[in-house]
Amino acid sequence: MRRLTAKPECVRAVAFLPDGRLLSASGKKQVTVWNPADGSVTETIRTRMFVFALAVRPDGRELAIAGRMPPDQDESQIRIHPLYDMTDGTIYHWPFVRTSQWDRRSRSIWSMAYTSDGEYLIAARRMMGGANMYDGGDCHWWQRPAPFEHGNLDPAPPAYAVAANTSGSRFAVTGYSQLFVYDHPKRPGMLFRFPNHWASAVCFLPDGEVMIGSGQFLFFTDRSSYGSKLRQRKTGVRMIRTLAVSPTGQVLAVGGSPGRVEVYDLPTREKRTAYDFDLGPVQSLAFAPDGLTLAVGAEKGLIVVDVE
Repeated sequence: MRRLTAKPECVRAVAFLPDGRLLSASGKKQVTVWNPADGSVTETIRTRMFVFALAVRPDGRELAIAGRMPPDQDESQIRIHPLYDMTDGTIYHWPFVRTSQWDRRSRSIWSMAYTSDGEYLIAARRMMGGANMYDGGDCHWWQRPAPFEHGNLDPAPPAYAVAANTSGSRFAVTGYSQLFVYDHPKRPGMLFRFPNHWASAVCFLPDGEVMIGSGQFLFFTDRSSYGSKLRQRKTGVRMIRTLAVSPTGQVLAVGGSPGRVEVYDLPTREKRTAYDFDLGPVQSLAFAPDGLTLAVGAEKGLIVVDVE
């Protein structure tokens, strides 16, 4: 186990680049690029927003950065940061309409994903609800190559989390007791329902099934009976916040509150092991490209651990 952060800080998002470098965002106006082998910082990317979400294009050539803009802004922004050339990149402006002159609620992008063909970027925006808890907001897509189209999904779920399949333009969005699976951003999605409320995490499994984490449960589709009720499995994580599937498709990592990470064998769906790294609630997980290590972003810092 290697601890990368020198002092306790909440790491909201982590992602690996194809070359093995690790990206992290801790809610500050920056993204840190790490060499996980020795724990050194190789680059710091400064932004104008508090960063909550990261997404790496599958070809590894660009990074999408998003989060929360200052309170006087009536829009969200996504910064497209080129990773291997010196161009300035692009800013996507995503306006929103306040419900009244007293509506000062923040809208923050907490989840983003590139489709695996690299053609589209999908982002989900949350909005502040009661008791300082985030509710689902809206979801939008942008076409990366020309003609650079963009639009809302059909139907438009109160989005909370997004994830992309391992091939093509297929992706999934979680909403309030709902899961939508889209074969393409410009086509209507298929609806699945689950009994819990918000699902904070979603991922695709190697066979094309979709899995979500909601409360203590994993819910997943079954391609043999596509469109039916989701199957479920109870975990030892009290509140699931994040899921990650290894590049080999053999291992699933589940993290959340109060600070637990569970590792499952995907072919059998049996739990291999569980960890408590004493870092507080786990916010984000990411497997290295070789599948041998796992990055864990949590309330009190960032670590990299061996999977086996």
